[in-house]
Amino acid sequence: MSEWLGVELRRIREERGFTVEGLAEKSGVSASTIREVERGTREARPDTVAKLAKPLGLAFDEVWRLQRRRG
Repeated sequence: MSEWLGVELRRIREERGFTVEGLAEKSGVSASTIREVERGTREARPDTVAKLAKPLGLAFDEVWRLQRRRG
């Protein structure tokens, strides 16, 4: 699992002023899934990455690269 994605996703989410619940509402991804991805206990599927990227103002590729990065 990519813990790096979780760390970066949380940092970006907080920089953009989103709570987990707010991002869940805007993205259509459950708050529990977002928390699991941020903790690194769940790897995000490509469709989940795409849903999270849009409200954060990121391109799909930017978030996908974070998932594949090995920190």
